[in-house]
Amino acid sequence: PSYLAFFSAGCSRMSMMPCRSVNRSSGQLLIAASKAACPIVTVPHAGIVYVLGAVSKPGGYTVTNDRAQLSTLKVLSLAGGLDKTAKSDHAVIVRKDATGQQQQVDVDLKKIMKLESEDVQLRPSDILYIPRSTAKQAAIRAAEIVTAVGTGVLIYRVAQ
Repeated sequence: PSYLAFFSAGCSRMSMMPCRSVNRSSGQLLIAASKAACPIVTVPHAGIVYVLGAVSKPGGYTVTNDRAQLSTLKVLSLAGGLDKTAKSDHAVIVRKDATGQQQQVDVDLKKIMKLESEDVQLRPSDILYIPRSTAKQAAIRAAEIVTAVGTGVLIYRVAQ
């Protein structure tokens, strides 16, 4: 079994306690019963990278030890990829610099996906935004209307 090291209240020496399991997604520790007084366990907060816009599953994705080097391609994979209306050559990363000022980094995902440009490493609290193309949205909507009208005409002619 795994063991958790901690200092008990009022005790100057470190104690070891069996640890039943670790939930890596939430950082929770499930600790086996012990004679030691209630230990205080501090688990550092995992960093989160946010993906917004024209992706299949927008949301926040945790940066854990196994994903310490999260890049734009990796987070796009986690977010289910780009949707049909994505304007992949106009993506931006919004991040704060050392002074706390918000900075915007332009990213051409189209070139990165074609391996023509270097993949950009993301940092905890970064926001990757992929805008939607209005022209692509209009073209898809027009194709849906044409398909619906064509199907209606076809059904009408067959029914006569």
